[in-house]
Amino acid sequence: MSHERTVQTWLFRPPPAGASAWFDRVEHGVVSEEVYPRILPAHFNLGVLVRGELMLRNGEAQTRVRAGQMFCQWARIPYRAWTEGGVEAEFYRVRVRGTRARGYAEAFGFNPSRFVVDPYDARAVVEVFVCLAALYADRAGRDEYEAVCLVYALAKAGAVRVRTARAGADAEAELVEQGVASMEALLHTPLPVSEVARSLGVSRATLLRLFRKHLHTTPLRYLTRLRLLRARELLTRTDLKVEAVARACGFRNEKYFYRCFRKHERETPAAHRRRNLPGSTDVRA
Repeated sequence: MSHERTVQTWLFRPPPAGASAWFDRVEHGVVSEEVYPRILPAHFNLGVLVRGELMLRNGEAQTRVRAGQMFCQWARIPYRAWTEGGVEAEFYRVRVRGTRARGYAEAFGFNPSRFVVDPYDARAVVEVFVCLAALYADRAGRDEYEAVCLVYALAKAGAVRVRTARAGADAEAELVEQGVASMEALLHTPLPVSEVARSLGVSRATLLRLFRKHLHTTPLRYLTRLRLLRARELLTRTDLKVEAVARACGFRNEKYFYRCFRKHERETPAAHRRRNLPGSTDVRA
C-alpha cells in the first residue's frame, strides 16, 4: 500500500466474544494515491470520504467517490484509489473481519460490483468514524462495549435507503435481506427490532409486515432464533460460561437467555453442552 502521506492506523484486538463481525483496524488519512494488491479473504474495508473526490478501481470496475459517500474494498479483489490533478482526499476507513463481515458490508448495499453507496445519514457516518478513531487511539481507556456499540451505530447510520426505482416485491425483499444481514452481523449486541427498522428507514409495523410476508415469522422471533443458533454453537465449541454465552449472543441477562433457550430447545444450556460433549452418550428425552 502506498500513500503520499502516512495514514494514522489503530488496531483493536481481540474481537468481542461471540462476535460474527468486528473492526480490527481503523484508519484516518489524507492521500492522493494508494494501491492494495488484493484484500484478504473475509476482510472488507469500509470507508467514507470526508473531503475531495477519489477515483476508485475495484478489479476491472472504476467509479468516482464524492465527499459524503461510502466506499468498500471487497475481499479478494485488487484495489486502487487516486485523485485527479494531485489534489488530496481525506477519508476514514475500517477493516471488518469475521464470519459475517460480508453480511455486514451487504447491509450497506455493497456487493462485488457495487462498491460506492450514498449512506442513509452521511453526517452520522462521519461522526461514528471520528468516534472510532478517538476510541482506537486511546489504548489505555478503550472500552469493548463502546466499540461494539459503534459497530452497530455505523450500520444504523450507513444502511442504504430502499431504492424506490425497484418496485413491489423486489424492493420489499431487498429491505428484508438488509434487515437480516444487520441482525446476523450484530448478534453480539443487544440489538432491538425497533432499531433495525429505524436503520432501514421504515416503521416497526412495516418491518413486521414484511417479515411475516417474506419469512413467515416476526422480526423478534427471527432475531431470537439467530441468537439461539449462535448460543448452541458457542456452548458446544467453546468453554465460555453460560453467562458469557448469553452476553455474546446479545441477550440482556442470563435469566432471560435461560428462559428462551429452554422454551425453544426444550433443554437447559448446561444440558445441551453436556449432551454435545465429545464422546457423550446422553440422549435428549
